[in-house]
Parts: sequence; structure tokens; C-alpha cells
Amino acid sequence: MPGATAKAFPASALGPEWIAGLLGPFPRLRIVATGGVRPADAPDYLAAGAAMVALGAALADPAALPALRPLLSST
Repeated sequence: MPGATAKAFPASALGPEWIAGLLGPFPRLRIVATGGVRPADAPDYLAAGAAMVALGAALADPAALPALRPLLSST
């Protein structure tokens, strides 16, 4: 049976370590990291076990676009 999905907000205040720690006792929980996540930090959240990372303000920042390209092409 699939686990529940939870939104981790603001992920920038919680950090990837929090996600990894939460998944210890709740391994089937799917976590969406959102809120203050920068493109450069997205791989850390995914490596910690986040099911996905949501980017908001980073999408409106032209300086962040070069960092988004490799993330999008790695899927």
C-alpha cells in the first residue's frame, strides 16, 4: 500500500536532514519539499529522500534558470 504524501514547508527552514530523519520512522511517507528551495539545493532534498521538490520563486528569478537546466535534463 502506498504511503501518504506530506508537504514540508518551509523546506528551507527544515532542511534535507529533517526529511531524511522523518523518513526513518515513516519510510512510506512521500515528502514534497517546498518553500525557499533554491535550484542548487534541490539535489540535496532529493538525495535525502524527498519524493519531489517544488520551486516557486526560483522560477521567476532569471539568475536561477541556468541552475534549473541540469536538474530538468537529468530526469
